[in-house]
Amino acid sequence: MIAGGIAISAIVFYFQFLRWLPDINIDDFHTLPQASIITDREGNELFRFYEENRRRVSYASISPNMINAIVATEDQWFWINQWVERTAIARVMRTNAQNMIGLDTQISGASTITQQLVKNVMLSKQKTIQRKLQEIILAQRLTSQRENQVQEQYPDADTGTTKQKTKEAILETYLNYVYYGNHSYGIVGAAENFFHTTPDQLTPLQSAILASLPQSPSRYNPLEHPDTVMGERTLTNTSGNVLTLYPHIDSSWIPTIREQLPQAILMIENQSCLQSIEARASGIDIPGYVVDYHTGRKDRVLCRMYEDGYITASDIRDAIIESTSLTLYRPTTSIKAPHFVFWVQKFLQTAEFLRDYHIDESTLSQAGWTIRTSLDPLDQKIAGEIVADNMKHVYLNGGNNRALIHVDSLNGDVLAYIGSADYYNTEIKGQNDMIQALRQVWSTIKPLVYSYLFTNFGRTIDAKITDMPLPAEYAPEWQPSNSDGTYRWRIAIKNALAGSRNIPLIRIFYALGRERTFVPYLRSLGFTDLQDDFPYGYSLLLGAGQGSMSQLANAYIQLSTDTSDTATINPILSITDISGNELYNKETDSSYRQQRVIPLTVSYMMWSILSRLSNAPTEWYYYLVIPSMEQGTYAIKTGTSEKKYGNASFPNDAWISTYTNRDVIISRAGHTDGKALGAEWYGLYLNHRVIKDYYRTLIENNLLLGSYKNVPENYQWYYAPVEWKNPNQSQLELLQD
Repeated sequence: MIAGGIAISAIVFYFQFLRWLPDINIDDFHTLPQASIITDREGNELFRFYEENRRRVSYASISPNMINAIVATEDQWFWINQWVERTAIARVMRTNAQNMIGLDTQISGASTITQQLVKNVMLSKQKTIQRKLQEIILAQRLTSQRENQVQEQYPDADTGTTKQKTKEAILETYLNYVYYGNHSYGIVGAAENFFHTTPDQLTPLQSAILASLPQSPSRYNPLEHPDTVMGERTLTNTSGNVLTLYPHIDSSWIPTIREQLPQAILMIENQSCLQSIEARASGIDIPGYVVDYHTGRKDRVLCRMYEDGYITASDIRDAIIESTSLTLYRPTTSIKAPHFVFWVQKFLQTAEFLRDYHIDESTLSQAGWTIRTSLDPLDQKIAGEIVADNMKHVYLNGGNNRALIHVDSLNGDVLAYIGSADYYNTEIKGQNDMIQALRQVWSTIKPLVYSYLFTNFGRTIDAKITDMPLPAEYAPEWQPSNSDGTYRWRIAIKNALAGSRNIPLIRIFYALGRERTFVPYLRSLGFTDLQDDFPYGYSLLLGAGQGSMSQLANAYIQLSTDTSDTATINPILSITDISGNELYNKETDSSYRQQRVIPLTVSYMMWSILSRLSNAPTEWYYYLVIPSMEQGTYAIKTGTSEKKYGNASFPNDAWISTYTNRDVIISRAGHTDGKALGAEWYGLYLNHRVIKDYYRTLIENNLLLGSYKNVPENYQWYYAPVEWKNPNQSQLELLQD
């Protein structure tokens, strides 16, 4: 009758619950959330984004110690059972029949590894008979699918090989899925977090500890409950005082332990493995103390491994010795180059040329991608140290922060990215990224404005431009001036730009179309935050329109290179999925590049102005010359935004922009909150040390990409052939009266 009841209950259960089973798909077990890693150009990890800090690893890359430990602990008959222990099915049927006749009986019996896998991935954790049978059925389906997959991969394999490979595939998935506590998802995360090692390097002791955790990661957390997992030693001295140790002891005692633990640690008559460990580890003779050792869960796992023939008595002895000095680490969130990492995160989601990849926060935290960036680790280290070393000059003059960016202008690689002097300094609001912050760029924008003049008005660098007060109709309320308060009347364009004269630039603004001309032009260079209908006035060309350091660097790429098209900043070298398939490679992508906005001949003209100190005021020579570089091998332009306090103006942000034919380097110093600097600390004075130190160190380490601009001999005669259309005589007079 009992057998009949079980059969009837099985039929009823099948029709009542089987139809609610979820569809099982092998891909469900490959698409578990996995961390995406951001690396520098050499593959060093900078940061990982994750919901579950998980990275897949192949079966062959997991230590046999770990495989044996988890099998011995969780499913002793894993290699020979099908997908469930046969006795378990009978227990489920019997329990279901008992429940049907009114007996309140709980389901009992351990699940196989295959059952645990489908339960954790696809089912609830409710301990009901319905869920248990669903678990068994799904485990069978998963095994069948895995077996079919193996047969397709190994068509000539015999039955034994097929079964072995099927089991390996299931165990690989299980070890990559299981949660080990402390934000450690999968065997890669557990090995990294607890031991700072990789899965293939796990020792028997480390494997035993990790195999102790999946059953209850919280209860068996070795960091929170060390005695439960690691065991506990008590040392009692001659006065009866007890010293409790987990599991470490004085390193001077380790040789004693090594000597006194015999090779055959388990050879004690009538004692179990655990009793033998406890007796031997308690029998250590440490002068002045009586030693007692109480086993932990890791010892139980070691004994299971020994009893199942996976390890020897010598391995257990070595594990106990290893445990006396084993270091367990607390998982930490490590981040290198934090400003760069979080900018890259945003860049991946917003860059137009990456739009087809549909990258969002969910992708980064679940897809398991490896994103290799252009950041050069040595360049980044040098830049960070130089920025920090030069902060004293900022502090002395009213500022509290500094930033620097180095870009390879040929391909848009970002080589160094220091968003602030100290990311972790809350007093300076160090987490604010000054490279992306919108500020007034002031005179560093002037080379771009003169480039427009050369392109559209046909002038040489020696042509004269007016440096005199503006006519009254252009300055009805107050007359703008140059920073030194003087006027030069007629001045060569090369000297007006290199000397950063304001009046000639203001005249260009009025003569060439004001905002309707220059807002679209500057936007085409990358200053995308400029507003089309905003009345900036002539201060637009003095840099009052807001831009970021990265936008300015992007615009200077146009001046730096001599290629037919130009790069835009792109820090992404490659994107690889979890299986090693390359999704994106910068070398094969041209969509991030753009047509020239500034003609090549005009870039030659700008180079000839900005790379020669003879064009700048004489007193600037000391601040700008770099002994290790020949003159004319880098171009430079400084800038200083100002803030008014009553009738007085004070420097606000101090800028310096430099470039070679391959490098664009921008530095900015100031106050994170935009407060004013000291009265005399302009861009030149506050940045010359950091830029000279940086260039000199780049040269010493062979990190400066460019050296000179290959300009044709007759460069000074180059000018754009396009003439200014329909000039108005009064506007012409603004430039050349």
